Amino acid sequence: MSIWIVTTGNSDIILKHDNSWGRLHNEAITNNKLQSWHFSSALPIEKGYTVPARILGTVYENQSEEDYENDLDFPLLDTYCKYLRKNNVKLDKVIILLTDQSQIFSNEEQRLNEKSPYWKDTCNLEPLLRWYFINSNFNCKLEFQTLSPDKINQGIDNWDATLSLVEAKLAELNLNIDGSQEVYVSHQAGTPATSSAVQFVTIGKFKKVQFLVSNEYFNEDYELKSKSAEMLNVVTKLYIVRYSSPIKGENVNIS
Repeated sequence: MSIWIVTTGNSDIILKHDNSWGRLHNEAITNNKLQSWHFSSALPIEKGYTVPARILGTVYENQSEEDYENDLDFPLLDTYCKYLRKNNVKLDKVIILLTDQSQIFSNEEQRLNEKSPYWKDTCNLEPLLRWYFINSNFNCKLEFQTLSPDKINQGIDNWDATLSLVEAKLAELNLNIDGSQEVYVSHQAGTPATSSAVQFVTIGKFKKVQFLVSNEYFNEDYELKSKSAEMLNVVTKLYIVRYSSPIKGENVNIS
């Protein structure tokens, strides 16, 4: 059985359409979950609509599964899940890393700008992601962990601070993984600092690590197409990093 570690970012979940958005956003205001100025517009992108992750999670957290099914799309996660199912990977656990920078963006003035990192935090997406993974038919445990920086100017875009956060968070998990177990890591979502930290920590912590890295783009059906003529593993390019021994300093083989 394998473990999958997943980072999350602002664009992991998008809206298929904006048919329900205005109504659900107004409901959130009525229920005092949002204020009226909290970014009501869903912005059109090539294959749907996007809103800041914290707002999306707030609006949809208590909606029905039917709303999730009809309104939400998970393009990058769909890519990874398709690869894992195709290769018959058996998962024991999925560890989903969320973010919450509310301690360092704590006042309204800091939150007035829609582009503030605060609004890109993924902590409010937990119910949506839980629904997604439960319906992905992996039949495994789900564990949500939140990266919560607490020092000003040391958010999840800060390389050193984020490395320390990721090291501490994975150390807390006390994962008992034997030498034969594969640890899959998808690190593309989130900030570059988060991505690099997760790569660095997992390579040092686990013996057998496989990185799921999509270097493709989506066509109109969200099927992956190669930017070049070559298709790699049909849906993703999979970098495999293997340690022949957990002893620090030994060679790493990359294939």
